[in-house]
Amino acid sequence: MQLNHSHGNLPDKEDKLAFDIGMDSHNFYPLSYDEVKAIMKAKNWVPPFGDREV
Repeated sequence: MQLNHSHGNLPDKEDKLAFDIGMDSHNFYPLSYDEVKAIMKAKNWVPPFGDREV
């Protein structure tokens, strides 16, 4: 999901499932779905409440 405009000001944190997808943050080149998928897959996100039993 894309939200707001950060214009290169969104920090890229490995533990967050977010990053600046804007063209101004990627040498004015649009990222493909596969590029976005690879970036997101490399994140070390951990659910904030750990594993929960349902």
